[in-house]
Amino acid sequence: MIKGVLFDMDGLLLDTERLIVTAFQRTSDELNLPDLTEVIHNMIGLRADMGDKLLRTTLDGLVEHTVFDTLWQDHISALFDRGIPLRPGARTVQIPDIKPPSANTRAMGHLIAPSLLEGAREIGLLV
Repeated sequence: MIKGVLFDMDGLLLDTERLIVTAFQRTSDELNLPDLTEVIHNMIGLRADMGDKLLRTTLDGLVEHTVFDTLWQDHISALFDRGIPLRPGARTVQIPDIKPPSANTRAMGHLIAPSLLEGAREIGLLV
């Protein structure tokens, strides 16, 4: 018997996108880079490898990619540690004590899905 259904795609239920963009902008500011808002918005929805390629191309001659990426991941981790808000219209689901994996995992990849699936199994939504 199905007790519930959980749908999630990157940024569908949890507003990770806003936090990732904020972390990107903080990183750019901290490194005294020009306004890269258009770049991060162009990265949204891309596969991780394509987003990484766009970022590397953009940063070429401005700052080492690894320096930017490490600082970006640190900012993402700090924001995620304060909690990830739900997207407008998403309902709260009681899932016991779930935390996103380490921000060392590629932020533009699949940060939340493994934890949500694990929590859904714990409360009997998945078998």
